[in-house]
Amino acid sequence: MKHLYYSILLLFMCLSEDSHALSIFRFTYNQTISGRVVPCDALFLQHENGKGFLKNRYVDPQSGDKILLHMDLEDIYLKKGKTSIDTTKMYVSTKNVKVIFGKASSEIPMPLFLFTLSQQTHALQPTAVAVRDKNGAIVIDHQAQLKTEFLTTKQFTKEGLSQFFPKEDPFLLNLLKTKLKNFTPEELTTSVHLVIVADTLDEYIGASCAMDVRRVLESYQKIVNYIGAHMKVRMVVGESYSKRNVVSELKLLYPKKNDIVIFYYTGHGYRKETDKRRYPYLDLRCKGHDDYLKETLNMEDIYTYIKKKGARLNFVMSDCCNSYVGESNATSTPAPKKQSISVTFDSDHLRMLFLKAKMSILATAADSAQRATSNNTFGGFFSYFFNASLEASCSNTKTAYTSANTSPSWWNAVLSEARMQTEKQAQQTYCSQPYIEENICYQIPCYKIE
Repeated sequence: MKHLYYSILLLFMCLSEDSHALSIFRFTYNQTISGRVVPCDALFLQHENGKGFLKNRYVDPQSGDKILLHMDLEDIYLKKGKTSIDTTKMYVSTKNVKVIFGKASSEIPMPLFLFTLSQQTHALQPTAVAVRDKNGAIVIDHQAQLKTEFLTTKQFTKEGLSQFFPKEDPFLLNLLKTKLKNFTPEELTTSVHLVIVADTLDEYIGASCAMDVRRVLESYQKIVNYIGAHMKVRMVVGESYSKRNVVSELKLLYPKKNDIVIFYYTGHGYRKETDKRRYPYLDLRCKGHDDYLKETLNMEDIYTYIKKKGARLNFVMSDCCNSYVGESNATSTPAPKKQSISVTFDSDHLRMLFLKAKMSILATAADSAQRATSNNTFGGFFSYFFNASLEASCSNTKTAYTSANTSPSWWNAVLSEARMQTEKQAQQTYCSQPYIEENICYQIPCYKIE
């Protein structure tokens, strides 16, 4: 059964088109600055994890200088009633403005962009420019006359992008550089050992867990294929789901010193009153009448066991509740998606994250006494945003995170971004009734890097 299930998932993975991660648009619109209507030319770039920027070009109406601004982006979810997100529209706001060149003697515009669901692309498309009024409310700017162009990877040219970046801008240089893998013979000997444990037959979250499995397989397979490494997959899913089989698969792990071990769990989790450790226990019951106190493993014990195997990079992750027995996973409406394209991996970024890294990482979806959010058509939110953040960090549209440019700093940034987006998404749902502020989900993923 295990092998059959794995084959089905691999087929589904190969046929999936849900691997896009980057939304890029060229905007032209009018914006009122110091009482004057000013034409703006902007480049909008945003990853699936919500990170991105707007490059805005215009002529200052007072100084006459050509202005280039850099602004960070932030999604603003809209509620549909009290319990769910409106997946048909959202706003993207601008913040943290930086003047790249020019003298901005006038007020600096901080636009918002309305995205609405397109019946043709079945994705969110930019449809209007908005601003905040004196009271802070968002209102549509009907004079903006927004025109948009969706950009493909073929339009990433020096001529097309240089007007939005200084000549030596790291982002531009990395995006346009010749993509050579140049992996060393030693790096090509790396094997990735992937252990997936998923409660896919659970009545309540089984479909969500199956979605998580698909995404994990898809993400790591793309990474491994690009690196040219070999991946060994061990799965405890479906009818094979049990503590006994998890222990068995862990015992069969024999990584070499240069290998990578990844353990991923999606399912139910809980805390024991007698155990004050931060990370959760996994509910590994294969039958409903089994004793959950016996059919379980703690994430920290799994982490310690895997570290002793001696691999160069160990990553142990769980997407489950970390609350006390009796509470269940909270379900939320999935965040709306924008039109996007596939990104190109960058060998230097993959080298920093996977081939140079010598460390162990333990991560889970919720901190002590918290529940994890998920959706049966979307999967666990921590899993989703982690995969999105990881792929964004592997792409050629990501520059170095820190001046130190170390593997721990890159992994810390990946997990930090996933944590931030997960927390934000959890706040869009309620963990229990009545639908009041006190019952809004409070979920903050936690992790440690050693």
